[in-house]
Amino acid sequence: MESLVVTHDPKEDDGIENCTTGYHAQEHATAEHSGPSHHLKDYGTFMGHFNPGVLFTVYGLLWTYNVIKRYQIARREAVLTRRDPNKLNFQCSLFSQYYDGCCSRVPVEAFALVVGTTMGLFGELKSGFRDGTFHIATMHHMCMFFFYDLVGVTNILMHKKYALPLRSDLALFIIASLIEAFLFSGHVAGRNNVNKQVHILLIYSILGTVVFSGLELLYPSSVLASLGRTLSLTIHGQWFWAVGFILYPPSSLLPKLDQEDHGSMALISTLFVTLIASVIISAFITNYVIVRQVIRLSLPTINRMQSKYYGQNLSAASASDPEKPLISDSDCE
Repeated sequence: MESLVVTHDPKEDDGIENCTTGYHAQEHATAEHSGPSHHLKDYGTFMGHFNPGVLFTVYGLLWTYNVIKRYQIARREAVLTRRDPNKLNFQCSLFSQYYDGCCSRVPVEAFALVVGTTMGLFGELKSGFRDGTFHIATMHHMCMFFFYDLVGVTNILMHKKYALPLRSDLALFIIASLIEAFLFSGHVAGRNNVNKQVHILLIYSILGTVVFSGLELLYPSSVLASLGRTLSLTIHGQWFWAVGFILYPPSSLLPKLDQEDHGSMALISTLFVTLIASVIISAFITNYVIVRQVIRLSLPTINRMQSKYYGQNLSAASASDPEKPLISDSDCE
């Protein structure tokens, strides 16, 4: 009787193993692509950091110029009227309250903020759709734009004499900044060292804005609190640009930092401190230029500008009680 011999080819096992491995890899990729983690993944982009940076930088610089100019005008008024320089006719406001020409009755800055934040919100909504699905992580930036949009809407309502408490726009600006800091705190977990550090520094700039805005709300006649807010906002906007260039360089010519190297982290800290120094120096330069302009103004021109800023009864109100807000709820009764 002949015996039946069954031979076993090891190559067949390799083939079966390769097919099994390939099947599981494909299954894992499909699950990763369609699972919840795929929708929650943060697909950061350069423009996603550049556009908010433009918004914050423009308003930071504009408000810095406005605060310094109003302060120097108040100082010039005190010199011309021989008033105590410690009792200046200066009160903070989030937005500029004085415009020339045809826009004198329109809150231009607030409308521009509403337009800019609305465009940013819908831009983030559009970029959130990838591969036929919506990535929930983009809602972080959408929420940020939404609350700053409310700040502009609030100022417009105040300009239209809607019954809102004094400095409601500044209070809502503080809330919007706190919400932004809370949202970006979620960008820290699970990131590499460089990514984590740039977002922590971004949160620091936001918290600086919150602290100085709170001081400005408590001490409305403090120019240092107002400047602290505007300079922190400028730093915040420009660091947004830095984050975009560091994490998502738009050109292959730009160097890409090692995401885990401690030398890269030291460089980033140095860049942040250098940015703070450059913003402060730019404020000194702006102050010098404005002083050279204001020193030529006559008293009638100063009075006209002050009345445009604060109203006709500014001097009398400030002289009677320098700590009293220039516009209070009782003034509207």
